[in-house]
Amino acid sequence: MPLFDFIDKLIREHGSSSILKDHLQLIREQAQKEIADLKREHADEIRNLKTKHAEEVAALNRQLSAPQQAERCEFCRKPSAEVVEITPHENSQFAMMGIKIYHYRCSSCEKTFTKQKNSLTR
Repeated sequence: MPLFDFIDKLIREHGSSSILKDHLQLIREQAQKEIADLKREHADEIRNLKTKHAEEVAALNRQLSAPQQAERCEFCRKPSAEVVEITPHENSQFAMMGIKIYHYRCSSCEKTFTKQKNSLTR
């Protein structure tokens, strides 16, 4: 029987003080049980939220720590070229538009090459 229904029943009943005492004791025990259940549910929910949060943080950290995809080498075609240096374009008008020269070195064949890229859309 739900707690408030039990209290309503107790209010409507007329009986001795010993019956009233027993009823109040039952209400107290039921209230303590319901409070314990709610505390347990709350603790479980907090634990689930912390686990979910930790998993989301770990996934974001994995994304952040994942290496950027290496550029494909123009000579050996392996995806092992890494940026060595980035310089502004020699042409000042292109440089003003944000075009830069990316200097690469391939870790497989050891050759170097350059590419022009717009730094604003990269």
